[in-house]
Amino acid sequence: MSRGGGIIRGTVAAAILASGTLETGAGELQKATLTVQGETLLERVVRALREVGQVGEIMAVLPSELLEAPEARDLDARLERGPDVAANLRLADEWLKGRPHGLIVGVDLALLTSEALQEFLERVPDGVGIAYPIVRREDVQRVFPGAQWTYVKTRDGEITGGTLAYVKPEVLSKCLPLVIKAFDVRKNMAGLAAMLGARFVLKLTLGIARIAEIENRASEITGTDCRAIELSRPELVLDVDEPSHLEMAERLLANGQG
Repeated sequence: MSRGGGIIRGTVAAAILASGTLETGAGELQKATLTVQGETLLERVVRALREVGQVGEIMAVLPSELLEAPEARDLDARLERGPDVAANLRLADEWLKGRPHGLIVGVDLALLTSEALQEFLERVPDGVGIAYPIVRREDVQRVFPGAQWTYVKTRDGEITGGTLAYVKPEVLSKCLPLVIKAFDVRKNMAGLAAMLGARFVLKLTLGIARIAEIENRASEITGTDCRAIELSRPELVLDVDEPSHLEMAERLLANGQG
C-alpha cells in the first residue's frame, strides 16, 4: 500500500486504450462506442480526465473506423490500434515518451469520475515508477450493493483492481517487455511461476500473500518502485467485461449511485 513521501508534481498525460470489443446479443461491438446514460464510454472517460486539473494531453488508441468519429473529437491525439494489446501498449509507450507523468486508462471504466481520478493522483507518491489502484470487496459492496466482481484474496483482505495505472514514462519504456509478458501469462500458472517464482505464485494462489509482498515482488522484477494505492472508490475498478456490467453501470447511474 502507499507509504509516505510527497505526491507527484507536474502535468499528467493520459493514454486511453480504446480498441477493445465486447460480445453482445447484437454481435461484437467496440467498447468505445457503448453508451451509458446517453454518453459513449470514450466520451465519459475523456470527460472525467478533462475535469482533473493535473491532466494535460489526452490520446486514445482507436480502431481505424473511430479515428474521426464524433466521440473522438475532444482528444489531443488519436493513434490507430495495432494487431493486439502488446502493440497498443507500445503505441502508448511511444506517445508518452518525454512527458513527466503518464496514465494508462482503459476505455471501459464506465463509472469513472474526476473525483476518483483526482484522489488516486493525489495519493501517488513522488518518485514511484508504477502505481495501481486497488479497492477492497467491502468498499465495492458499500457503494454498489450486489455488484458481482472478481477479487484476489490476500492476507490483508479481498481486493480488486481495474484497467488504470499511473506510470513514469521512462520507467514504462524499460519495463514494457515485462508488462507485456505479464499480460500474456496472466492466466497461465506455469508462466506466472517462471516469471514471479513458484513460491510466490503459491502464496498468491493460497491467498496468503500480503499486499506489501506483492508490491515488493513487483518492484524487484521491474527494478522500479511499484505501489498499490488503496482507495475506497470502486469507480476506478469497475470495468465492462460483459454486457451485464454495462447494464449494472446504467442501473447504478440511474439510481444516483455512480
